[in-house]
Amino acid sequence: MGKLGATLLIIFGVINLLNRFFPRFPIRFRIPSISHGAMGALMKRASFPAALGLGFLVGICQFPCMGGPYLMVIGLLRDSVTYYDGFGYLVLYNVILILPLLAVLWIAADKAIVDRVQEWKRINMNGVRLWAGVAMIVIGILIFFI
Repeated sequence: MGKLGATLLIIFGVINLLNRFFPRFPIRFRIPSISHGAMGALMKRASFPAALGLGFLVGICQFPCMGGPYLMVIGLLRDSVTYYDGFGYLVLYNVILILPLLAVLWIAADKAIVDRVQEWKRINMNGVRLWAGVAMIVIGILIFFI
């Protein structure tokens, strides 16, 4: 499983780099435009079933982005020998995935910060794609050799 997770991480990194250097590359890591209407309708209803449905849609659409670290940790858990090693990998997973999500939530709560981040993103998206793709490939390669 660890090798599978590393392979997927490398593939996702290569796709990120392809998106950076070839903007018309057909595979993209974003929520498909066709889902925007359904998600907007669910958000307007703001009920518990709407929140579950919206979470399901976002989860499916975001799996290519967040699935790499998740699959990596599952593989490491399967390969680990002791309970403490497995617990350490779960902590690592939370640091890799959950802490950045909490940071995004904190930033999203302030409209002024959101506006500045959107402007920064518009200007620097190519650099973000480049470095994220390189980081995914390097981490995937390191997993193969560790």
